[in-house]
Amino acid sequence: FAEAIECYTRSLKLKGPDAILHSNRSAAYLGIGNFKAAMMDAYEAVDLKPKWSKAHFRLSNALRYLKRFSEALASCEEAHKLAPTDKTVLHALKELRTLAPETEVGANQEANPKSVCSLLANSTPVAVAAPANDVKTAPLVATPATDVSNTATAATADPIGQGTSGVLTTASPTVARSTSTNGYLQSRS
Repeated sequence: FAEAIECYTRSLKLKGPDAILHSNRSAAYLGIGNFKAAMMDAYEAVDLKPKWSKAHFRLSNALRYLKRFSEALASCEEAHKLAPTDKTVLHALKELRTLAPETEVGANQEANPKSVCSLLANSTPVAVAAPANDVKTAPLVATPATDVSNTATAATADPIGQGTSGVLTTASPTVARSTSTNGYLQSRS
């Protein structure tokens, strides 16, 4: 493969940009595991000859090895549009359709609740302000909003809102709240 890469490189220097040479060098780069170089040459081939299915397929292969499954799927779908009976493209398309949804929020998320939980577990908490005119939430918005993403919280709040002994504390000295006798959180400074 290394010798082929050298030959294609020399040919490109002599001839200038050529879709077939870039596509073939892309395949050689795939053969030695240089997936980024394979992707760059495949992009060049697609730019030079956008209606050529093999260029799109080579790009799809490089993107797949780079684990950029959604982009690989899009390139493979383009190759399929241009060559709908190519069995190699059809096989790759089938495989990519199983890989691509797992990398994104999409249709597969509804079918797999664990993936939604995983997304939520790895997300950053966001503080949401309640309407100030709501009697139940007014005590919660009485103090300025704070960034809660860096605070450690240990809560032993009263689960039914009786206000007996529930206390909510945070690691931030500016935000300390406890449950009042009416069951709502009150600010303590």
